[in-house]
Amino acid sequence: MKRVLIWLAVSLALMSGAYLSVKSLSQDLEAQTAADRCGETYAQLSIFYTETARFYVRDIQGLKTLINKQLSTNGTKRPWMYCLSGSGSLFVKGDKGAYNLKMLAVDGDYFYFHPMKLRSGSYISGDDLMKDRVVLNVEAAWLLTGAIDIEGLTVNIGGKPYIVAGVVESETGSFYKKAGSGEAMIIVPNSVFMGTANCLELLLPEEAEGFSEGIAKSIISFYGGALLDNSRRYTYKNLWVILKSLNKSSVLTGGFDLPYWENAARMSENCAALCFGVMLTACTSALISILTFLILLRKFIRRRKKLEQKNAQ
Repeated sequence: MKRVLIWLAVSLALMSGAYLSVKSLSQDLEAQTAADRCGETYAQLSIFYTETARFYVRDIQGLKTLINKQLSTNGTKRPWMYCLSGSGSLFVKGDKGAYNLKMLAVDGDYFYFHPMKLRSGSYISGDDLMKDRVVLNVEAAWLLTGAIDIEGLTVNIGGKPYIVAGVVESETGSFYKKAGSGEAMIIVPNSVFMGTANCLELLLPEEAEGFSEGIAKSIISFYGGALLDNSRRYTYKNLWVILKSLNKSSVLTGGFDLPYWENAARMSENCAALCFGVMLTACTSALISILTFLILLRKFIRRRKKLEQKNAQ
């Protein structure tokens, strides 16, 4: 019976540790927690596009009209957000030299979805009237200028000057680093440098279960793409699905060009699925231990009663 109690304690410890690990992983990547930061019931969704079939910045107004119409039809007046992003490389010249940097071309409220810590200056936004400002990460700022506090300085791209709006820290953590975070990067207005995006992110009011997903599916019917519900990424139901097909869960077939934060999230959810598997195994082990303990306890009580009856005679 002592061994059973020890095994029960070990199982409960493993179950608690695995539960806390899943909880920690679900909050570890800020790019996956936009809905949680709203304070109301919202859903965060992503739509990914292929290298040959991308979302065009010129379609943003049509996107806004489509979403506003559906929200209005359902009597919803709550605000919503979006951001677009596309990746590539860009040759940038600064005071300390010229380098081919990793480029992220964005539009909309990108820095709400991806709240990279500011080291100096400010962010850029899709609402900026002038599209001549850029953001550097710390690594790029050091390469180009040898400093971080460089708000207002200019860098040269294609023979034209662009103002440095701010400098941000790269996302930290093992998953981000494995996905490519930490490389020297410049963040630029999408409409100027690309005009297309491989990722559309949405933050929509979730008036009822599946409400925001229905809007996202209507967007896909117009503009194509593959849908992901970020808000459900770390639910036990989704982790169970991933656990059953762990060798395939990180792969999105069809030539989709995933951004680095999505690759980081897929590594994270794989890890969370493994922790969930440990939690299920430990839970099963704990239940078996409890049942075994109860059976042994019952047998012990019976033997004791028989012994007491025998002694009484």
